[in-house]
Order: sequence, then structure tokens, then C-alpha cells
Amino acid sequence: MIVGVVIIGTGITKFGELWAKNWEELVLECCFESIEKSNLEPKDIDFCYVGNMGLSRFEGQDHIAPRITEILNISKVIRTEAACASGSVALKLGVNELEASLKRNKVGLIVGFEKMTDRITGHTTTILAGASHLDTEVISGATFPGLYAIMANRYIYETGADENDLHAVAIKNHKNAMLNEKAMFRREINLQDFKSDVASPLKLLDCSPVSDGAASLIITTEEYAKELGVEYVKLEGIEVRTSTEILCLESAGLAKRGEGYKLVRSLKPYEEINKRKAPIPYLVDNKEIYVNTSGGLKAKGHPVGATGVAQIVEIVNQLLGRCGNRNIYPKIGAAVNVGGTGGSATFSILR
Repeated sequence: MIVGVVIIGTGITKFGELWAKNWEELVLECCFESIEKSNLEPKDIDFCYVGNMGLSRFEGQDHIAPRITEILNISKVIRTEAACASGSVALKLGVNELEASLKRNKVGLIVGFEKMTDRITGHTTTILAGASHLDTEVISGATFPGLYAIMANRYIYETGADENDLHAVAIKNHKNAMLNEKAMFRREINLQDFKSDVASPLKLLDCSPVSDGAASLIITTEEYAKELGVEYVKLEGIEVRTSTEILCLESAGLAKRGEGYKLVRSLKPYEEINKRKAPIPYLVDNKEIYVNTSGGLKAKGHPVGATGVAQIVEIVNQLLGRCGNRNIYPKIGAAVNVGGTGGSATFSILR
């Protein structure tokens, strides 16, 4: 249980192929948005944790923290890396710092970002493979689509799910992304579009894209948030341990082990998903459960270091009613963020 840690500001850039902006511009854009929403100034920030996986290999820039210190004028900046979970691990470290502090008005900035699209596909695939195990997985020729295909095949074998159940998740997420102005892919897809094989049973449209983007959060104590007079969302808990949406439905307790695909089948007939109003929920015991209202990694985009923070941004904005025509007005939200094939994972609860 986290005592009194709240989120008072969020910022996020558009996700996509952002060739006209460098990584510094993306970081500045999202950070100033979150700081402004908090009624604060950069000088009010006490510390910053930055989640990023691969800037040194994508852009050739090592030693990120001092550069962010310069551009944001924040003296304490620490960079974290946990593959796709880099951003949410940065949040966990920021929460730890607040909990350990005796200063009631301490304020932290959490940033996640990635700049990925300036490299050719083969180079990007090699960089991302660094989040798997070099001596066993990479050396055997495995890529992340291949590793997740192994997981998907085993899941299908053990549970009775089929390829269309996997495709339905992507169709639903694309439909949700149409309402998200920051999403990379704001268009519908249909079952007949799943033609290009990547690694059986996964098709191209099952896989998350390579993306640029950044997201940020401002965290502080509940006492100080009340003093500032700003809206906030309470972080009830965040835990770090060392897949797919269907598996996350099970890990979050929304379905029994091996039965997550049955929730996806509440979307049937799959051919008519796009006729429904977005965001589209799953039905759990006749209750609507919304997953990836933003479009998720599949359609919103997946700038690796930004993803964990962007998930929290979406939930905070949903809880505060700031998502426009995709708002579902929830009371509680949760985020699952996995790095690699599960080597790093975080689970966060917000209210």
C-alpha cells in the first residue's frame, strides 16, 4: 500500500513516425504539459526519473540524465532501463523516493520516451532483441515476434483459443484508437486484413509498431496536492517483479488461468466489432471492463521507454474525465506493463 502518493499532472506527445522532432523536443513537449497542468514551474521539481531503453543505440546518445538536467533545469535526474517496462519502473523509483522523504511538499517528474523510427527495420530489430537473452535467445535467431508467437501457440494449444481471438484484440484496439488524437494508427481494421505472416500464429497486424513518443507524470504527496488546489489521482499501489492482452486479463484476475480468450469472445461476432461504439468493453460477469481505451501498444503505438508512463497517463485522464469522447468515467484503473517476454513487469492501481 502506498500512503499519500498522488499524480497531479500528465503530459504526452503524439505517438508515431515523428521525423521532424528529436528526442529532446519530445521530452520537453510532454514535460512542460504535465508541469503546466500541475500549476507548477520547472524550478518546483525536486527530482526526475527517466525511463528509456535504447537511445544510445537508436541515436548514439549515452549519458541521458545530464542532458535532461540541462534542458529542464532539474538538478537530480536518474535514468532507468527495463526494456518495455522502463517507464513504469521509473515511476516506481519516484514513488519510493517520495515515500522515503520527510519533505511533505516534494515533487517528482517521471518521464518515459523513445526515438525509434530513424533506423531501418533490421537495425531496429537488432536493438530490440537486446531486451531478450543474448546467449540463448538472440544467438538462436529469435526475435520478439517469434518469442511471443511461441507463447501464443502454447496458449492456443492449452486453452482452445484460436487465431481469430488474437486478431479480435487488435481490431478492438484500433477501433478505440480512432478516438485518441495522440494515437499512431487511427483507422479500423477487419479480420480479412490479417494476411501478412510475421511468426505463426501472429500476423503483422497483431504486432505493435515501432514508434517515437514521450509521456510524463508529476507526482507528489496528497497533502501537498490539496494545498496546491489541483485535481489528482491517488496511486494505491505499484509493484515490480522480474504478454499479450489476453494473458494480462488473466494476470489481473479478470479471468481464470487459460480463460482470458473467453472474455475476448464477448466481442463476437468479430466481423461486427467495428459497428460498435468505441471504447469497446469486454463483458465480465455481465459487467463492462474496458482495456486499452487509448488503443494500446497495437494502435496507440509503442515507443518503448514511453509506454509504461503513457499507460498511467491514460488512466489518470480517464479517472479525471479528461479523455473527451472516449471517456468511460471509471472509479478505479489498473496498468500492467511488461518488459521483454516478462523478465520485468509492473502492476499499478489508481483511484
